[in-house]
Amino acid sequence: DRLFPELKLDANGYYSDAPSKFFATVIARIADEDPDEPGKLVFHSTRHTATSRLRSADVRKDVAEEIIGHESTDTHSGYGKVDIPTLKAAVDKIFYPGLDLSALRFPECSSWSDGA
Repeated sequence: DRLFPELKLDANGYYSDAPSKFFATVIARIADEDPDEPGKLVFHSTRHTATSRLRSADVRKDVAEEIIGHESTDTHSGYGKVDIPTLKAAVDKIFYPGLDLSALRFPECSSWSDGA
């Protein structure tokens, strides 16, 4: 099952086009570079930063890989699944000191599938 089933494939076969464009407008308003991943900020930077934050929170590697969307190549990783409560607990450990998103308004996910 897809987490956001309302997202549609773009011409290149990706679901990330509309959300990526939205986040690019948000990232363009950020004055400071990401302290965990210096350099140009792009949508993919969120993956690098989340990985760093999960490591800092001592989240198990297999759980972090599941959240980030990476597949492990070791034999053991092919057995079993990580349950939703475990994933949620790990995501809740991601902490960004000083980050205040209270003024940020996210569009409804359904508008992302319309190319908005």
